[in-house]
Amino acid sequence: MTQPGFGGQPEIAYNEDEAHGVYSRAQGALSDQRQALPRPDGTGLEDPAISASLRDHHDRTSASIVDTENALGKGKRAVSDLGDVDKQSATRARGIGPGGADALARAMGRAGGPASPLTAPAGGAPAAMPAAAPMPAMPATVPAAPMMPALQPGMVNVAPDALARLVDGANLTAGPLLAGAKSGARGGKQPIAVSGIDFRQPADGTPLRKAEMHALIDKALDNNGIRDPQVRAHWHDIQYNQGMHESSGVMKAVNKDDRNAVGPVQADGAPLNCSRGPWQVTAETFARHHVGGTSNWIYDGEANGSCSVAYQIAVQAEKGLDLRTLDGIATYHARRAAANYGAY
Repeated sequence: MTQPGFGGQPEIAYNEDEAHGVYSRAQGALSDQRQALPRPDGTGLEDPAISASLRDHHDRTSASIVDTENALGKGKRAVSDLGDVDKQSATRARGIGPGGADALARAMGRAGGPASPLTAPAGGAPAAMPAAAPMPAMPATVPAAPMMPALQPGMVNVAPDALARLVDGANLTAGPLLAGAKSGARGGKQPIAVSGIDFRQPADGTPLRKAEMHALIDKALDNNGIRDPQVRAHWHDIQYNQGMHESSGVMKAVNKDDRNAVGPVQADGAPLNCSRGPWQVTAETFARHHVGGTSNWIYDGEANGSCSVAYQIAVQAEKGLDLRTLDGIATYHARRAAANYGAY
């Protein structure tokens, strides 16, 4: 689909996030299908040839799914690359970002009027405007327009679509605590499909400050319903040291070298189940222990930390240790410290 572009030239209209999402959902669905494939164990089969044929069929199907997942991964990277090129080209052409010149004119209520200093040609003369299109015939009766409040000096009316284009042109990106879609009531376990995870990596590799780490830990404890101040104090020490050990507090950290680094490549250029984010959770762990009301972005500090706490609570509960109680968390704290906050 095309639409009028800058200078009257047609430009291709596409939504990078939507295209990226199509690839992600398809890739995730295939991953779910691959993991759900039952592997024949030969039970109840008398003929070894049939058993071997079933195993061969399983392996071929799984390999075919992996190949398709990898192809989709390449498609996602191509979409991201195309988006980057599109933004760079648009910025060069428009000076102030995608749709900047015409959006600014519309926002200032000057569309169709004399050019402003921002839109005038280099010579300073007003830009020639195209001939106005003939007005369509008006109906016999026109409903009265609602009265708008008077504007204060220095204020202008901004059309919503023009404002959106200006914001797009400003090259604004969501902060590390804000990106990613959120859904559901806050708190409590809310598993999501692996296909629903956002794997885009944040650009900023600056380590979080200590206060920022503890702010994220507070949110993670709130989201997991941990209220007791003494219990929270143990958790703060555990999670701060764990985060510093796992990622040095870097939001975009991803481990491509350990045994979890398997599966098709995602938007961040890393295999599916790599450990990611400040508390280095894997995609499988993030999906299974996702906490309600937090982002589906695996690099999001609040979502990543909330999942980390929920995961540890669940794992230790299976071993008979309640990390919501003072006795339980104190025992666990001692174990984590003794292990120098290694793999958890």
